[in-house]
Amino acid sequence: MPPNKTGDYMIKVKVKAKNPETVALWERNPAHPNGEVYITGDKVFEVAKTDAVVSRLKSGLLVEVKPVAQKPTVKRRTSKKAASK
Repeated sequence: MPPNKTGDYMIKVKVKAKNPETVALWERNPAHPNGEVYITGDKVFEVAKTDAVVSRLKSGLLVEVKPVAQKPTVKRRTSKKAASK
């Protein structure tokens, strides 16, 4: 992801804990969307890659959610014989 308006890189994270209701991070920082993040539950959150976020990633409390590569769509051609039947 490209950097946000404060120059920080944005990533997507989710809580990796035995109890997903654990508050993994609450942080006020202008780099985050709306200047604040409260990460808990099983949702995916977009956050700035601040020191606090990096610390939780290293400790294993948060995990980064990588974008899933989509398979390219392949158009199938029909033969003239199949189309005329």
